[in-house]
Amino acid sequence: MTLLLSLSLSLSLSACLSAATVVTADTATTSGAGDDTGSTAGGSDAGGTGSGTTGSQPVDADDDGWSVDDGDCNDADPNINPGVVDGCDGVDSDCDGETDEDAVNDDATEPNDPGAYTLGDLSTDPELQALASLHNDDDLDRFRFNLDDSGWSLFTLNVSVSNIPSTASYRVTLEHLDLGIVYMDDVGSGTLSTTVDDTAWQDDSGTWELTVSSEGGADCASDYLVTVALD
Repeated sequence: MTLLLSLSLSLSLSACLSAATVVTADTATTSGAGDDTGSTAGGSDAGGTGSGTTGSQPVDADDDGWSVDDGDCNDADPNINPGVVDGCDGVDSDCDGETDEDAVNDDATEPNDPGAYTLGDLSTDPELQALASLHNDDDLDRFRFNLDDSGWSLFTLNVSVSNIPSTASYRVTLEHLDLGIVYMDDVGSGTLSTTVDDTAWQDDSGTWELTVSSEGGADCASDYLVTVALD
């Protein structure tokens, strides 16, 4: 009897221990699976989403194809960006730090600095004219013309630069290049002119040069008129 009771208790205790072992194993396995799943999900989030963008695109507010990052200095105006021609409008339209530098392309006498624009020969045409402009205060325009003179002929040479803007001050000089004589050096607006009277037995043949420069207020939108004429 005692032996049977002892055997029964031993069998019961062994069964309980086996059950506990199974439960503990299941719990560990479940916990491990949970950890693995969590680890995998965490890795997926870090690699796939998180801050996972390739970088924001630069904003082009005025839809002109140029952003501020591209050099657009006024992203509210589609007519201002590094790709436009900077014509005569008083605005740095191409964002390069200069204003109206491409206005020079609208002047038919350019380039006339440092090389001069040839007006013509007064021996074949007694009046020569040209329309030009100073596209900024650093611009210098040069005009040359030829004159034949005999010792026994007399002439009167009239030279003028008109239509100079009233808000500007231009300098006009006239020089006989071959003789090295300066006949005019005036500063002002409106019209600047001079008259050169020939004297008997003096040969004034050769190349003459007229220069126009700015003392301030150059306006690329205002053409001035050069007139050289013989009387």
